[in-house]
Amino acid sequence: MKSDNPLAEADSTLIFAVALVVEGSLFVVAMILGALFDAPPLATWAGADGPSAAWGVAASLPPALAIMWALHQRASFAWRLLEQAGESVGALLRLAPWQLAIVAMLAGLTEEALFRGVLQIAATDTLATWLDGGMAQIYGVGVGALLFGLAHPISRAYVVFAVLFGSWMGVLLLLVGNLLAPIVAHAAYDFILLLYIRWAWQDRPGAHNAESPVAATDELE
Repeated sequence: MKSDNPLAEADSTLIFAVALVVEGSLFVVAMILGALFDAPPLATWAGADGPSAAWGVAASLPPALAIMWALHQRASFAWRLLEQAGESVGALLRLAPWQLAIVAMLAGLTEEALFRGVLQIAATDTLATWLDGGMAQIYGVGVGALLFGLAHPISRAYVVFAVLFGSWMGVLLLLVGNLLAPIVAHAAYDFILLLYIRWAWQDRPGAHNAESPVAATDELE
């Protein structure tokens, strides 16, 4: 059955352009909301340095390696997550590695600017009126993570995973103290995982005969 997704049969140039526009628009939203909530995302760049970027790379590895291991072991929950995101993932897998790198970097920048740089900080500042500083920060992480999860409404399981990942990014912001660390972590996580999936099901010899989450999704349509 033909997919209803207009990108399902689009060429890589269009997919790349759409990805850039979608992710780029999130930064505009972040700037607007930052002005409304008095939480400009660029303010959280203070203190950004090489060690912050290194912490970001290190923080990307646990979730990326966990998902890669689960996919390698054919864990059902990991396959279901990919099946539920099948059309979006399938479209991105048609991009060249350099295009994936740019999309991943942009996603890390814009999504972390919005959900951690603006929403988490704004929630923390608001909650600090009623709670002590530590509790306000914890609940602020939760608010940012919950909104991040709800922004990925592919399925309930996918929302839960996104909330967990958002919590990890929020805690990283608290530990390192600037937005560069979660930006790098988010970008590196996306790039590592997309490259792994692209290699595992598209580039290796005989991969066209392997059962993949994307193929399984197409068969169900």
